[in-house]
Formats: sequence, structure tokens, C-alpha cells
Amino acid sequence: MVKKVRPSIIFCEGKHDLDLCSSLLKKLGLTYRLVTHEEFIKEGRYGETKIISEYLRDHNSRSRKKNRFLIKDENGKPNVIDNFTFFSQQLAEEDVKIISILDGDFGRSKKKMQKTLKEQSKDYLQSSGQFVYRTKNGQKCFFISKSLEKQIKEKTGKSIDLLEDTPRKKVIKEFIEANTSWIPELEKTIRE
Repeated sequence: MVKKVRPSIIFCEGKHDLDLCSSLLKKLGLTYRLVTHEEFIKEGRYGETKIISEYLRDHNSRSRKKNRFLIKDENGKPNVIDNFTFFSQQLAEEDVKIISILDGDFGRSKKKMQKTLKEQSKDYLQSSGQFVYRTKNGQKCFFISKSLEKQIKEKTGKSIDLLEDTPRKKVIKEFIEANTSWIPELEKTIRE
């Protein structure tokens, strides 16, 4: 019997995180659809809900060609936190895995996420690993220890902030291959 694969949505802060996730998923041989913040804007007022609904409908169809992951560029930390909280509630009855990926920022991101979850959904975060926290309904927040861009510069000696798409993706792939301490835990979080 074939095990049903849960649809999975990953909320990222921006394009660098989006590139990191797509490189990791490619390395792991997992299918995905990338959605930039600009694509949601083009869709209009309910663009985000529309794209997520289409993804879930396509994923749950009988089609053999479906993406296992939807990776979303949220255009900033506040949007990641708000949308993670909102969609965790909205999709609570669905069998959907939701992951947020945020820079740790010395614990400020985690505190803001905990405060938002508590205020909006009476939820909380519980440690599940060095970088991973879970909500009570099993959704995951992954907090990168410090700025992704700073870590990439430290590991590779290259700044990705001003690079075009192709060279930036190449540097991010180099960073992943350098086996940064938290990359294996992020891979595990994605695969679970």
C-alpha cells in the first residue's frame, strides 16, 4: 500500500530563504512549487488564499504530477509570523504540514512568534530540537541561529545580497554543501 504524502507549505522570510529551501528540496529529490511575494500581489486581494487552495486541490487530486511542497516568500518576518499563525488555524482540520523558517535574531523572532500564537490562536511553541519548535497541533517553526546572509558570508566568503539569481543560488548550494551545523536539522524537519 502506498503511503499518502501530506501536502506541505513552507513560509520563508524572503528570496534568500526561498533559494535555500528550493536547493535543499532539490538535493533531497522532493518536488515543490515556489511562489514569490510578487505572484501573490498579482493575484489580488485573496491571492494568497487562492494559490494555497489551488495547491491543496492539485495535491489532493489523482494527478501523478503534483508538488509535495509549496514554498512561499512572505516578504518579511512579520508576514511569516502572521501567515503561519493564520494558516495553522485555517488548515487545522486538514492534513497539511506547515513550516515557518525565520532568522533567530537572538531570540526575538521566537518571542514574537510565541506572542502572536498565544494572542491569535491560544497556541504555544514547544522545543522539538535545537532549532525546531512545534505548536500544539504539530506545525513547525525553524529558527536559523542567526542571519542566513551573515552565515553564508562567513562560510563561503561571499555576500549574496547583491548577486543575481543564478550566482546567488550557486553560493547557497555551496553553503549547504559546507554542512552548516543546522542544515541537517532543517532537512530532517522538512522530511518529517
